[in-house]
Amino acid sequence: MTQNADAWHTEVNVPLRAVVGNRELALDVVPETLRPGALDAPVRWAHVSELQDPAPYLLGGELILTAGVDLPGRIDRYVRGLRDAGVTALGFGLTPSVHETLPEPLRRACARHGLPLLVVPTRTPFLAVNRAVSVALTEAGQREQRRITAARETLTRAAGGGLGELTSSLAAVLRSWVALVGAGDVLASAHDAPAPLPPEVRELMATVRAGSGIRSATTELDGGFVVVQPVYPQATASHLVVVGRSHRLDGADRAILAVGAALLGLVGRAGSDAAELGAAATGLLLGRVSPGEAAWSLLGSEVVRLVAGAAFRRGPDEVARRPDWLRARLDTPLVEVGPGPRFTAVAGTAPAPEVLEDLRAHGWLAAAGSPVPAGR
Repeated sequence: MTQNADAWHTEVNVPLRAVVGNRELALDVVPETLRPGALDAPVRWAHVSELQDPAPYLLGGELILTAGVDLPGRIDRYVRGLRDAGVTALGFGLTPSVHETLPEPLRRACARHGLPLLVVPTRTPFLAVNRAVSVALTEAGQREQRRITAARETLTRAAGGGLGELTSSLAAVLRSWVALVGAGDVLASAHDAPAPLPPEVRELMATVRAGSGIRSATTELDGGFVVVQPVYPQATASHLVVVGRSHRLDGADRAILAVGAALLGLVGRAGSDAAELGAAATGLLLGRVSPGEAAWSLLGSEVVRLVAGAAFRRGPDEVARRPDWLRARLDTPLVEVGPGPRFTAVAGTAPAPEVLEDLRAHGWLAAAGSPVPAGR
């Protein structure tokens, strides 16, 4: 199992084929430098550089343009450095009195290291290439925004049909399988998800649950990609959304997933809290379950903590006083709000520092007690 950051995958980009296919640029691709999938590689910007070693100044995903004014003698090392820096392609501009033809050593080095090489004709200025890439990126960004807006509307409508319809809708929008996993890794809802979830996915879920703050995790699995993230990014992650498909999620996909995760959290909590509370209360009254068992069904833990909060400075506004607002932050359905205002909650885990800071920013000063067995 491998986890991947690849932050630039989440930025707007266009495939190399979109640049190569622009007839106005008249770019020639050197075929022997193309490896399988090379034309689908993302271009995030076009940059002109005549440095002998531009690699330290690159972010990855660039189309580097050079006229070879100061082409280094060790061309193999130059090309290898660009490849290792994550450059998507190298554009070589033919320029009278500098290089009227493509240098053979450069051709051979790009073929050897698998760095796509484009020949920019004399009539095409580098500025035209820069402008074409910029326009393509702008159009791609606008398409992403339209897609995100449409997906948000689709998911919002689906939320009215409950967890099952929302899960299926998210899977359709992302062209993936989706699973909503609750406390104790209990499957709350799923669409086309493998059952049971593979051990690698459960390991990834444990990693996310052990973290804090805004987080998600990605792994490669059986030639595809799996993403795990909490429904409430800054909560203690009792509910996780797991998404899997054959190709990596891009920036628009992640924005859509964030919307879907939030809606799954809201819809799931609205339906499950009442059912779980009712079942736990009934079991306790009839003596069929112990306090520890009731705590596990509600909180995913037989050890509980008391969390208390009081007004801080100006105090919470009307929204932050609502029990549902506090439930989402504290990741527990067991919240009581009283005069003062004050609140008391019973949670399975202590709020993370960033959650306490978020409460403070919204007018609550909160603290958590030591863990004790439920029912003591």
